[in-house]
Amino acid sequence: MTGLRFRETMTGRIALRARDPVDGYGRVDGYAAVMHITIEIPDVAAFTAGRVDAARLRADVLIPVLGGRFQTSGGEFVCFRSGEGPDGTPVQQMIYTATLTNDDRVLEMSARKVLEPRGWRIWRVWPDTTTLLVTLVDVTPDDDKERPRHLAGMLFITVRGFARQLTTMRPYGSRRWSEKLGALFGYLSFFAGRLIRIYLSRRMAAE
Repeated sequence: MTGLRFRETMTGRIALRARDPVDGYGRVDGYAAVMHITIEIPDVAAFTAGRVDAARLRADVLIPVLGGRFQTSGGEFVCFRSGEGPDGTPVQQMIYTATLTNDDRVLEMSARKVLEPRGWRIWRVWPDTTTLLVTLVDVTPDDDKERPRHLAGMLFITVRGFARQLTTMRPYGSRRWSEKLGALFGYLSFFAGRLIRIYLSRRMAAE
């Protein structure tokens, strides 16, 4: 069994007392946020074959206005899952979920990248795969009535950040280089193939 691990960094803005990511990002009272994510796929063959649909996720989120750095030792990443877009149309999604903690403060993160499946929209690949819509809910068990319990915004991967992400891809779990390279290129082929189906096939919207 050969796994794959890689990292990605996203930056953007998150607003307090916001529930909609687009609205939160556009608010003038939004705050800067940075998210460092590590994704670990223990069995690439099972993941790309669809026998396992989720990978492990560790997140490190920096939101200075909330007290600094929130971390998690566990979370989940789903590479492709059917869902609804903001306007209710069928889409494919990349889903990121985690519980974040900073001392005694606890946030539940639900985030996604929305991949529009309506055919021949190849120009949308870059913005769709590099834009993360984030919602955070403060579930800290206390009686603070003034604390903002809902936060939302958008984070982005830059061109430079994407190039750096590719350099962080590390196969593990096997001593054979052939198996490590097979896992790496197997995942890249799976990812690219699914994007081609989403953006170049009109049939994807009906799946």
